[in-house]
Amino acid sequence: YDKTEKMKVRNIMQISKSTGETTSLVKKVTSEKVVTNGKQLYYSKNVNNKGVVYRLDISTGKSKKVISGKGYVLLGGTDKELYIGVSSAKNKSGYDKYTYNLKAKKLITVYD
Repeated sequence: YDKTEKMKVRNIMQISKSTGETTSLVKKVTSEKVVTNGKQLYYSKNVNNKGVVYRLDISTGKSKKVISGKGYVLLGGTDKELYIGVSSAKNKSGYDKYTYNLKAKKLITVYD
């Protein structure tokens, strides 16, 4: 991201249904959306001017890098594939969009 681009930065919180207590899971997330199956949660952050997509194990609270690159942001997805946006001045949405296959561990398609 260049310094003129404004990113939305959010925190991911977990709220207990029984007590209403909140726990902070991740701070300063740049994801447009998070992806979760209830056990794992995928999100993106800006680290050293790179977009990094992480997988968080909710039970342990540990995160592991999935993929990273200049201008990467998580746009959504499923527990099989993630939708990755790459900053682009040419695209009117602001992103070139890719699908990242979690099993194959690579960007495989571009979509509109």
